[in-house]
Order: sequence, then structure tokens, then C-alpha cells
Amino acid sequence: MSSLFSLQLSRLNQSLVRSVLALFVVLGCTSAIAQPPPGGRGSRSKGGMNREMMEALHEAMQNACEKEILDMLRFPPVLEEIQLSDELQKDLQSMRIEAGKDLIEIFREQKPDLKKQIESLFKELSSNAFKKIEETAGERAVDRLYGLYMQHRRAESIRNRLVAKRVGLSDEELKAFRKRVDAERKKREAAVEKIMGMPNLEFKEKRKRLEDQMHSMREAANEKLLQSLSQEHRDKFEELQGTPFDKLPRRWQSSGRGGGRSKERPDSGRPKSDSGSTGA
Repeated sequence: MSSLFSLQLSRLNQSLVRSVLALFVVLGCTSAIAQPPPGGRGSRSKGGMNREMMEALHEAMQNACEKEILDMLRFPPVLEEIQLSDELQKDLQSMRIEAGKDLIEIFREQKPDLKKQIESLFKELSSNAFKKIEETAGERAVDRLYGLYMQHRRAESIRNRLVAKRVGLSDEELKAFRKRVDAERKKREAAVEKIMGMPNLEFKEKRKRLEDQMHSMREAANEKLLQSLSQEHRDKFEELQGTPFDKLPRRWQSSGRGGGRSKERPDSGRPKSDSGSTGA
């Protein structure tokens, strides 16, 4: 396994813990997918999750643009901000639990069209959830959820097809923007590999350098991506974010919402994002 794939796999594992495995903890079914595979690609352990399955899930999650926005509902301050009733939250939780059970069943069956099955499951769950939120909490709640997601992911949020549509990007403009986002991510991955490959540094020092490097690189990438947009698109992006929200689950928060200087936030124990997965 290459070092780059190891890095991606590590980041994927973190994403799965945040977006999927937490659900299975509630269900008591983590063992169904969390067991490491004994071999490489294509090797399967009964009830376990091999590399092929992880790649399928990763790709499906990247294409699940609605799910990515709905994942913001995992954070209590966001739930409070968009004012979802306790009853609606329970309904959404029930929908996620049922989807989790279906996902476990998909993994157990291990059919060749694994990615399509997962994508279909995510799409159905997300469509029903958005419909439920709009019907119960109103369009304002949906718009605010989008705005918080955009503040959370900053310029990279525009890679999400639904956000790009709201900002006004054409299909061609979105395609070009995604290429720029991918290029910035590759730069960060290369920086991670370089620092982690330094033989004379202890892990604690490597981690400190990584945090500093990633912070500065994200800031530079955010500004670069914003400047690649037209003034009309930048203005729309700023407008759609809505009122600044200072309780977003990340280590740093932009003082200018879409760009500008940022300040480090203390580690709160909440999940952290490197904007690693975005919707298609």
C-alpha cells in the first residue's frame, strides 16, 4: 500500500468515524464494518470491512452532496441555531438509524454494485430528510443550514453541486472550480507526507508542524479559490452564508466568513474538518 493511499485511508477512517460509525455505535453494530481486512484489495473477511468496501463508501460519500450538508445536524449548536423541534430531531434520528441498518445489510451482501447501492441509500435518506425539515421547520431552516455549511467549509463548500447551484456556477464553471479545489488538496497531502517523512522529528513535533502548515495552507487556498470566482459569484456566496455564526465545529474560524484572516480556536473536542469530502 503506497504512503499516499495510507494517508488517504487514514483520513477516510476519521471521516467514517464521524459520519457513519458513530451511528453504528448507537446501534451496537460497529463490529459489522470496523474489522480490519487481513489482506489487500479485494480481500474480504466475513462481516468485516475491506479496502474495496471502504473505497466504495468513500466515493459514495463524496457523491452524496445532500448528506454532506445534513451532516451539519450532528452538531448541537447547529440544531439549536436552525431551531429544529425535539420531535423533528427524533424523526431524523429514526431515519438515520434505519439507513444505518440498511447500510450494514449492504456491506454484508457485498454485491458488485456496492457503490451504487450506497449512493442510492444516501440519496433516499437525504431527500427524505430535507423534505421533512422543509415541511416541519420551513424553508428558512433549510437556507440557514446551507449557510452554516458554507461558513463551515468556506470556499471549498462551492465544490458541492447544490451549493454551486445556489451561488450560480454553471456546470463548466463548477468543473473548473473542482479541479482547483483538488489541486489545493493535493498540495496539502504532499505537505503532510513531507512532514511525516522527516526522520529526525518526534511525532509531537510533526503534529505541531502539521497543524501550523495546514492552517496556513487552508487560509491561502480559501483566498485563492475565492479570487478564482467572479465578483458576482463572490457576492452571492457572501450573501448565502447569512449571519456569522461563531459556534461552528472547527479549530479555526474566519473573521470574514468567506475569507480573510482566521484565528485558531481552542480544541473543543468536537469533530474537526479538513473539508475532505464534498458532494458531487
